[in-house]
Amino acid sequence: MGCGKSKNAKGPNNKKFLRDALNAHNRYRKLHGSKALKMNKELNTIAQEWAENIARTGTFEHNTCSYKGQSLGENLAMRYTSTSEELSGEQMTDQWYEEANTYNYNEDFQTGKGHFAQIVWSDTQQVGFGRAQGSDGKWYAVANYYPAGNYVGQFRQNVHPPKVDRI
Repeated sequence: MGCGKSKNAKGPNNKKFLRDALNAHNRYRKLHGSKALKMNKELNTIAQEWAENIARTGTFEHNTCSYKGQSLGENLAMRYTSTSEELSGEQMTDQWYEEANTYNYNEDFQTGKGHFAQIVWSDTQQVGFGRAQGSDGKWYAVANYYPAGNYVGQFRQNVHPPKVDRI
């Protein structure tokens, strides 16, 4: 994979998906006192290329790309639907955010909570999204975050409890 350099990537695949994903991320970030993320076209391309790679190969694993010399944070999602319904940006984000329901804000790194933590990680400033459907009907979604989050020893300063109770 070319880490965003490929001329063959279909590019960020639709504006509604991108807009909905960004809005959902920023809604949750605001709830946790984190500044809004900005969409980054290069990160969109990296995420889109990786989503297409996963859909093509069926290998559901993280990318090793970097951006500006730093590792990227990355969330992956997979969803199967027997209908023609596409995976929306909001569904993707909500799936990751569900981890907040069992998150302990008094602890550092917690297994199985990294998707949520990356969404609200306060030091992260930019994001890019991609999605693709495999020939088996499964939807794959990728979000890339810069700077990356989920660093051991930094959770309490970057993942804050919600300002109000979630509904």
